[in-house]
Amino acid sequence: MPDLGAYKIREISSGELQVQLNKWARQAKSGVVWGRYLKQLFNYA
Repeated sequence: MPDLGAYKIREISSGELQVQLNKWARQAKSGVVWGRYLKQLFNYA
């Protein structure tokens, strides 16, 4: 059984990797925003 992880990384072009990183960054950012929002909600409650 070949190492699929290493194979996939080789297959992904740097452009695709950048897109994926941007997507993760956006998700992380929106997660942080939601965290702040919920925190404010708890503070008001």
